[in-house]
Amino acid sequence: MGEIPSIGLTESQMRALDSSWRGWFLKNQELRIMRKMLRKAGISLQGKVIMDAGCGSGLGTKFLLETFSPSKMIAFDYMPEQVELAKTKGLPVGFYVGDMRRLDLPANSLDACFAITVLHHIPDWQKAVKEAARMLRKGGVFLVEEPQEDTFGWAKFEAAAKANGFEILDKRYSVPLVMRSYLCRKL
Repeated sequence: MGEIPSIGLTESQMRALDSSWRGWFLKNQELRIMRKMLRKAGISLQGKVIMDAGCGSGLGTKFLLETFSPSKMIAFDYMPEQVELAKTKGLPVGFYVGDMRRLDLPANSLDACFAITVLHHIPDWQKAVKEAARMLRKGGVFLVEEPQEDTFGWAKFEAAAKANGFEILDKRYSVPLVMRSYLCRKL
């Protein structure tokens, strides 16, 4: 399995990952939509084991901890500089550098995996969907938000999710016609 090419973010893009604007949008739009989808499906993540895949600077990890009160939070990112920044936030999380296509975690060990604007950065992102399915327990949920792009299409994601044993419970736009959120459950 090859390495993911450098994501190639500019310095201003890196700063934006931890900006107050990004935090506001994540908390008040993206996670609000995901909470609604979970509530509609009758799924509670309180006291569960949750993963923040592609945690970046840890901003989203902080909001996931506040929103869902998990018993355990696992968070990783592919970029070491982002993991170092996440570690400075003082969160009760063991942040580490990892590749979502292959993680050193036991099968069936997670109740939920969040991948918010992560998959489209991975050229062979279908392997990451397969890895999420491996790590999630039966009935576990995979919450994904992604833009429609050449390398990542919503129809392609839906097909990959179903091929890897997920049922798509809900999908909604977080930004109309640009960003879509998914709630998938492992069968």
